[in-house]
Amino acid sequence: MLLLVVCVAACVALLWYTLVFFVIPALVQYNGTLALLWHDVIVERSLDWLTRSTRPQRLLTHVKQRARRGDAQSVITTIDDYCRAREWAMNVGDEKGSILDQVVCEVSPDVALELGTYCGYSSVRIARLLPPGARLLTVEFNHDYATVAREVVCEVSPDVALELGTYCGYSSVRIARLLPPGARLLTVEFNHDYATVAREVQLLEGASGDLIPQLRQKHGIETLDFIFLDHWKDRYLPDTRLLENPF
Repeated sequence: MLLLVVCVAACVALLWYTLVFFVIPALVQYNGTLALLWHDVIVERSLDWLTRSTRPQRLLTHVKQRARRGDAQSVITTIDDYCRAREWAMNVGDEKGSILDQVVCEVSPDVALELGTYCGYSSVRIARLLPPGARLLTVEFNHDYATVAREVVCEVSPDVALELGTYCGYSSVRIARLLPPGARLLTVEFNHDYATVAREVQLLEGASGDLIPQLRQKHGIETLDFIFLDHWKDRYLPDTRLLENPF
């Protein structure tokens, strides 16, 4: 009798797992409304209740456990794997991410702006491709998302690197291109004519409509070379208009 109960329970569990992680996601993936209802309402709230944590917190825990600290690509791959195998999340993902990579490389922006940080996935993705001396400002309205994003960015360490002897910047460029978001390269050169390299990622917490008008006066932004809109869709047009005025 006990064996029968165990077998039935195992079959039910297997059926539930198959439905939740394979069948239903496959059925709703081509319908945006159903996909959001399933992933963001049913699955997310169920897991929040069962684990007493939020999806961003679970994603961060997975990154800390699996990603190689200091390796931006490892963090990106770890998040992609988590979203494929465990939970869908509002990241740009690897397919659209490759398009984003291509555009960032083509533009090679000195100053980039991201609206909608979420958990920091696209921030890491963009920042790893920025040229030396570039800045990325990323805006997030949700405090909980911003908190997780900061930790995700911090996973891509080291935080500070030091080079003694810059010369014309060759080795600085080689080092800086591999530094994580938020990292600083301090490079010392006696000759004033030789260049230094720095990379900066700054997370601004608050509403995009409030922060955009402050970019010039408060953050010293005169021009923006690259803007990635990935926040609320109804803010795309008004925020674009706001960006056109000061820039």
